[in-house]
Amino acid sequence: MPSFESLFKKFLNDVIKEAAEEKKKEPASAPKPAASEPAPKQEYRPSADVLAHQYEPDEDGHYEIFGISTKTHDEWVAYFKDIFAKYFPEYTLETELSASVLDPTAHPKCKPVSFMLSSGGQYKLAVQLVTTKTYRGLPNKATEKICSDRGIKVLRFYEQCENREDYVADRIKSAL
Repeated sequence: MPSFESLFKKFLNDVIKEAAEEKKKEPASAPKPAASEPAPKQEYRPSADVLAHQYEPDEDGHYEIFGISTKTHDEWVAYFKDIFAKYFPEYTLETELSASVLDPTAHPKCKPVSFMLSSGGQYKLAVQLVTTKTYRGLPNKATEKICSDRGIKVLRFYEQCENREDYVADRIKSAL
C-alpha cells in the first residue's frame, strides 16, 4: 500500500503538470509596459448589478460595504440633519456632543457623538457617523460604551454606504 507521502507527491506532480499544460494553452498576453512607464492605475468601480444589490442583506443579515464614500463628511452631516428635521422634529438634536458631557471622566480622545437625540431633557439615541476604518477604533468604541452604560441606544451609519433616507429614518424610528 502506498504511503501518504508518496500519494501526496504524486498528487502534487499531477497538479504541476496540469498547470503547465494550461499555461501552454493560454494565448500570449499583451506586452508589459516598459519599466520607465508606470502601469495605469485601475480604480475599483462596482458593477451596476453589485450596486443595485449592495443594500440587500446576505443570508446572515449583513450588508456589503464597498469602502467608497460618495459624499464628504460635511455633506453627510448636512444630509443627516435634514433627515432628523424632517422625520424627528419632536426631538432635540445635538451634534458633535463631547463624550465628557455624558461622562466627565471620559478620555479626551473619545469620539464626539455625531448626533444625539433627546426628549424631555433625557438622551434617547446616539447616532454615530463613522467610516469603515474608524468604527472599530478605541475613540469610537469608548464613546459607544459610555452611551450604552447610561442606557442610551447607539446606531452607527457608515459614510461608505448609500444611507438612503427611508433606510436611515426606519432604523432611527425602530431604535426610538
